[in-house]
Amino acid sequence: MLWFLIFFLVVAGAVAVAIGKARGAGVAVQAEYERIKRTEPDSALAQYGPNEFEMAWKRAFDARKRASNIAALKVLPLMAAIMFAGFAIPIFLFDDDNVGGLALSILIAGGVALWYMKTKVLDPLPSILDFMKREAG
Repeated sequence: MLWFLIFFLVVAGAVAVAIGKARGAGVAVQAEYERIKRTEPDSALAQYGPNEFEMAWKRAFDARKRASNIAALKVLPLMAAIMFAGFAIPIFLFDDDNVGGLALSILIAGGVALWYMKTKVLDPLPSILDFMKREAG
């Protein structure tokens, strides 16, 4: 029962964070547009209108998402190996009755794999503004 409660709280927290980010995304795009208009009036992005800027933002967001998906697929075999190690090693270390320890070790291995993917693969990708500047010329 405790495992179910912990799982439910983790999922509920992730959903709450995702909803909060989605609500602030539209405001962030317009704020970025105003910042560029004010601080870089001669840049190619400042010449866009608000609607053009938002459409360019969406295109750049989709381009970054495609790039991150491709990068994640390149690292997928390493992540699978880490998850398999989190499954295989505890089988030899724990008793047959210790399923909770096995599940915990798999969760820890999954966290390590996701941390590696985020820090080593996804963070070095160019930002959305870099994609937009490349598109604008």
